[in-house]
Amino acid sequence: MAEAKKDTIYIDVDDEITSIVEKVQDSKSKIVALVLPKRAVVLQSIVNMKLLKRTSDEVNKRVVLITSEAGLLPLAGAVGVYTAKNLQSKPEIPPAPESGSPEDELLESEEEDGDKELDKAAAVGALAGAGALKAASKDDDEDVFEQPSNSSSTKSPVSTASKAAKPKKSKKDKKNKVPNFEKFRLKVVIGVVGVLLLLLFSYWAFFIAPKATVAITTETSDINTTVDFTASLSATELNVGESIVPAKQVKQNDNGSEKAPATGNKDLGTKATGSVRLSISCGDVGGSPPTVPAGTGVSTGGLTFIVQSNTSLTTPSFSGGCQFIGTAGVTAQQNGEQYNIGSGKTFTVAGYSDVSGSNGDAFTGGTTNMATVVSQQDVDSAKSKIADNSESIKAQLKQELEDAGYFALTDTFSASESALSIVPEVDQEANEVTVSVERNYTMLGVNRDDLNELVKNDVNEEANQKSLQVQDDGIDDGVFRIGTGGDENNIPVSAQLQVALGPKIDEEALKQEIAGKKKGDVNNIVTSIQGVKEADISYSPFWVSTAPKNTAKITIEFKEAEN
Repeated sequence: MAEAKKDTIYIDVDDEITSIVEKVQDSKSKIVALVLPKRAVVLQSIVNMKLLKRTSDEVNKRVVLITSEAGLLPLAGAVGVYTAKNLQSKPEIPPAPESGSPEDELLESEEEDGDKELDKAAAVGALAGAGALKAASKDDDEDVFEQPSNSSSTKSPVSTASKAAKPKKSKKDKKNKVPNFEKFRLKVVIGVVGVLLLLLFSYWAFFIAPKATVAITTETSDINTTVDFTASLSATELNVGESIVPAKQVKQNDNGSEKAPATGNKDLGTKATGSVRLSISCGDVGGSPPTVPAGTGVSTGGLTFIVQSNTSLTTPSFSGGCQFIGTAGVTAQQNGEQYNIGSGKTFTVAGYSDVSGSNGDAFTGGTTNMATVVSQQDVDSAKSKIADNSESIKAQLKQELEDAGYFALTDTFSASESALSIVPEVDQEANEVTVSVERNYTMLGVNRDDLNELVKNDVNEEANQKSLQVQDDGIDDGVFRIGTGGDENNIPVSAQLQVALGPKIDEEALKQEIAGKKKGDVNNIVTSIQGVKEADISYSPFWVSTAPKNTAKITIEFKEAEN
């Protein structure tokens, strides 16, 4: 009985790779056509595809995948498996993901059984028919494909094989349609997120974002006033009666360093030393003999030497007449070899005209060594080069106070040197000097609301007489000066201000009245107040058409009418 050349196997969607491999192994045909269902997940794995290819090679069979799934074609091409769209299509190896070519033919030539090589240009069904014809010539009782029961059929073997190979697809296709739950879940998540974002935006747009600003132009009168108060670093709360305002101090350090060449000259040699015999005639002593104190200068030949210790002339001597004598150790006033004088010199004693001196031995030890040293002028030159950052630091301290909600009293800005370093010191031998300076900067600030309370208290009497209220306290344009007296913790301040008085308006009551109103209604309410000339109402963002019901989001500003 001849062996069939082609076998058609229908793969179910639930079949695993092991089941498919077994079917290929159990097939008796050289060519095995695997008809795959839609969404054949099992062969969408490169590992499973390679396993199918390796098994078919081991059993010397050629597998043709009957499928049109685009996802399977690159995998089949990668391992060299033939595919066809249907049983009547020409089998071919699809292109691999990367450039490559199939490694072998669909059907290898076999010399031992005399079979012909597979015609790659022929359809799968035609190959089956050709195989069936050849098998029929060898054995009339066998065929590759199942033949219809009507033996009188005149259809060709090819068409007969094609008809037998046609699967009933309608029920299988419906069975193979698996819902894609991942896509469904993704759509649900996107929908939920979208709804949440819409709700959040709606809440922000209608409850948080809306704001209203009402700029009221009024008829005002200005008064000039001077408010004196004490900015106290130790106070914790405003004392209107004593005009004491709690203050805040901010500080900043700034370090600078510069160098300058040394230009000073100095003799760094040594001073000559020796001994001088001091004497006074007995007749010149009017009582006790004198004592020459340390630091007294004795001179000879224009050179001065300094007595190093108190010397009493108490020893009597009768050599050359009656005298009182004493010996003083002296040191040259300056360095230099010129102070190395010889013996037998006569000295005068500063402040003691009756006392004279002489040296029995020469003076020694004086040397001259002129060197470049650091002078005070060099220090001043280096210090002058250090950048003065006081203006920029002043601006920084002012901003720091304002950011903290304080009004900066810029007149309290001060700078002081906390450390001065000079290396090397003045009169030290060197080629250059390095001067480093550390400066400390401070500034005071007071709470703006506290200042406003002081201003209102200062003009309250005049404002009440005119039935007016403070609309502009004048603090921003005021002139603040530091007064005299006080100490480092209590600074007297005098503020010269121009205060604007306008119609008395209860801002909170007005906010309550215009809350939730449209622009036209707000304008009518505001302009009906006595002393108000006009009102400029603005809402934000652009979609807001009524004033917010939350009065905290309504801002009322006052503007002085232009003359």
